[in-house]
Amino acid sequence: MGYLLEDWQKWLYGRLQAYEQLGRKALHPTLEYMEKWDAALGHPHKNYPIIHVAGTNGKGSTAAFLASILRVAGYKVGLHTSPHLWYFTERMRVNGELPPEEWVGAFLEKWHSTIEVLNLSFFEATVGMSFAWFAEAQVDVAVVEVGLGGRWDATNIISPELSVITSIGWDHMDILGPTLSHIALEKAGIIKVERPVIIAPNQPPEAVAVFQEVSRQKNAPLYCAESCITSLPEWVEEGNTLFRQFRYQGTQKIFLSPLTGSYQADNLSTVVSATQALCRLNWKISEEALYEGIKRVRANSGLRGRAEWIKVGERWVLLD
Repeated sequence: MGYLLEDWQKWLYGRLQAYEQLGRKALHPTLEYMEKWDAALGHPHKNYPIIHVAGTNGKGSTAAFLASILRVAGYKVGLHTSPHLWYFTERMRVNGELPPEEWVGAFLEKWHSTIEVLNLSFFEATVGMSFAWFAEAQVDVAVVEVGLGGRWDATNIISPELSVITSIGWDHMDILGPTLSHIALEKAGIIKVERPVIIAPNQPPEAVAVFQEVSRQKNAPLYCAESCITSLPEWVEEGNTLFRQFRYQGTQKIFLSPLTGSYQADNLSTVVSATQALCRLNWKISEEALYEGIKRVRANSGLRGRAEWIKVGERWVLLD
């Protein structure tokens, strides 16, 4: 078809059922479609370990922090996030970079008919594409954020090295259920047999109870992150970036984050717990990588617009 990236994006949105366009009708409450797509692609996600991130609030920031930290630690990192701001390929970065347009065109030239035959949703199609790109790019690890929920999310065909569940709150109740327990149960779908799971601090008690029960059923080690990070009122300006300061409790150590919302304290507490869990699994992540990864998260992950201040001329502008 010889399409440009813009053309392929139009085709994906025009041909496929995007949740942004059709809402609940676009969702497939089954992994059958994704499993067939994954089989056609040759199960690319089995070529690298994966950290799987779900939750209501903070999952994008948490995934980006983890990807940035791992990159600073010396790993080649794939990062799958959603939604995108401009091009759908923002969902599938490797070390912060988008896949080449030539690869995107060749991939969709080869697979567009399969996507149509399987009647894949926009999200299912792009998840499979992400997994395939990460395999071809030969990443050392991928950090994968779910799109919606967890149990029936297209990303949930994977068997992760580590599962991470961020803050639970009221989230797509028409799809995930009317109570926090229902919502937590959907998110807990990413907990896998004998694979460790980290949950963010300050969770609703009913959500914690669900995570504990699912972890018990799956014999999955469960770690509840401590609230070890606090936000400080002082800010640091470096060049065209404004950083918020966060203190590691009980120490004088300060994190600088360009994602400046005070709520990032819970996300960073979760990230600290997740990196500790990875170290227990023999990943090499130094304290320097932790601090530098947080500071460089914007450049390393491509994540934008999370209470982000940028300087335009002499004026600071908030992107959120």
